[in-house]
Amino acid sequence: MRILFDVSNLGATGPEILLRNLLPPLGKVATNETFLLLLPSSKRQESWELPPNVKPHFVHRSSIRELSRMWDINFGLARLAEKLGVDLYLTFGDLGPVARSIPHVIYLHQAYMVYTEPELIKCLPLMERIKLRYQRNHFSRSARNASAVVVQTPVMAERVVKLYRLPRNKVAVIRPPLPSHVQKMKAPVDTPSVTENRGTLNLLFLATYYAHKNHAILPGVVQELRRRNLTGKVHIRLTLDGNRRKAETSLLSNL
Repeated sequence: MRILFDVSNLGATGPEILLRNLLPPLGKVATNETFLLLLPSSKRQESWELPPNVKPHFVHRSSIRELSRMWDINFGLARLAEKLGVDLYLTFGDLGPVARSIPHVIYLHQAYMVYTEPELIKCLPLMERIKLRYQRNHFSRSARNASAVVVQTPVMAERVVKLYRLPRNKVAVIRPPLPSHVQKMKAPVDTPSVTENRGTLNLLFLATYYAHKNHAILPGVVQELRRRNLTGKVHIRLTLDGNRRKAETSLLSNL
């Protein structure tokens, strides 16, 4: 079987880490299958260390990236799948083709596709809201025609079923694999916790700045820590660029 693994819109760090941890074991387990991996041309110079049955192809996008992506999803990649003799189309980037001539599986990983709480939507800029509305509409049409939708947690599965009214047996939960270097790590024996060592609690907020990551809650958290006289006992460490967006710069300034 020839499986088209569409990751042509790969950009964020989180999905790339997931992909790098998923492909090697997938290729080793499904040794009789051939995976045609579609990556953006910007990833051509990177080392991927793929099994022999995972073969990368690189997709070039125009300067208007989103329009180019929509063209590929609806027309270009379908033609490529036909040209390569693909038996199964696997979408890794949430949005796949609406019409299909071969079985299609969607791997959904963006949480904001299923989280509709008003406080999360209100914090998005206008253009992001418009973009999200289109993405949900496209996903809804694509998911109805897909053979299956794969998510990483039972919570995501229940939300997908409820929001998009999909049959429960169409949604599968496949938890992301642990990186190989983590699997090989041995748990420390009788190691005192950070709080025991220094009397402080260190929290790592490991996320790039996006509105749906809810960094905006931090000023309120800091105020509550002050109210409880805990500012010296709780340290929050952020992984932000500082100038990625105006709201990010403002947040860091306020903190």
